[in-house]
Amino acid sequence: MREVMGIINDTIVGENLRDLISHRSIAAIPFGGRYRLIDFPLSSMVNSGIRNIGIVTQRKNRSLLEHLESGADWDLNSKKDGLFILPPVFEKESYYKNLGDVDYYHKHLDYLKFSTQKYVLLANSNVIYNMDFNGLWDFFKHKKADIAFVYQQMEDKFQAHNHTMFEMDNERVTDIAVNPQKKINNNLSLGIMLIKKEILIELIDHCISRGLDDLVKDGIIPKINQLKMMAYSYKGFWGKIHSTCSYYKYSKKLLESQTWKNLFISPHPILTRVQNEPPAKYCAGSKVANSLIANGCIIEGSVVNSILFRGVKVEKGAVVKDSIVMQKGVIGLDATLENAILDKDIVLNENTKIISPKQYPTVIERRTRM
Repeated sequence: MREVMGIINDTIVGENLRDLISHRSIAAIPFGGRYRLIDFPLSSMVNSGIRNIGIVTQRKNRSLLEHLESGADWDLNSKKDGLFILPPVFEKESYYKNLGDVDYYHKHLDYLKFSTQKYVLLANSNVIYNMDFNGLWDFFKHKKADIAFVYQQMEDKFQAHNHTMFEMDNERVTDIAVNPQKKINNNLSLGIMLIKKEILIELIDHCISRGLDDLVKDGIIPKINQLKMMAYSYKGFWGKIHSTCSYYKYSKKLLESQTWKNLFISPHPILTRVQNEPPAKYCAGSKVANSLIANGCIIEGSVVNSILFRGVKVEKGAVVKDSIVMQKGVIGLDATLENAILDKDIVLNENTKIISPKQYPTVIERRTRM
């Protein structure tokens, strides 16, 4: 896929994730004990042979930049191509507005124009998967498409207003519905499209010159009968992180062996920033069942159906059940945590109890002492 460049869009406004993104962008949300959400689309692109990748960022990007650094952990610190951070460029009058993705792309149009690749793979930063994009690339060329979207036909119940759906006729897209109140079918977009670069530049110009701001709704949908748009079916595991509940749901799915195998037991690993931590320590009397325990953790109490990130300490008599505890958290002596999400550097004092309903996990903001 040397003819393809990648762009990851991290400008999504996640109102239903506000407890997790008060100090970071969606791409930088920790996931699965040692990863960030950005690791999944970025690793999939790198493993597919894409060597020129740009990440379009928003205001709160410091945590993301610290995670990515030079791109060395993804082998993208090369002199030719590599990893490019595309920061927000605000006009004075637009600083406090929620800009559409077109405006962010337009501000970095020179990056698109000066890149040597003729095709662009666009992906959102809030979707988890481990995908070989070479299948999409072969499909795109075989169908002689102008744009190819990635979708999956879902059988599970889902809320239509959080997804984009496709109507198709023999794999050709005939209609696109973005966040409809009522679902039109089960063909859900994964937020991934492969497009000819010249067409992408034309669509950006079309939108900007008419005061429009959404690439799909304002640029692509009006051209649905003029451009050859195809839909590529993806069969593997994926999950869209669009709310606190979806974050909790897909985090807990990692505790299912089949999901873990689909994401991580693959010839193509999910890459992330390397952290040198000692192995987790399980003390005498500790109990752990069906959980992910990252390096650097110290377990003296009980952990069940939970995910602990690096450096978490669970003290004697403490119980962590159906919860997610991010980096450097401390669950104090005889404390109880159930159905909760704890951000980084949180300390639960002795005998503290946090118990929430499974459907609505409590989120505790970072650096809280309770």
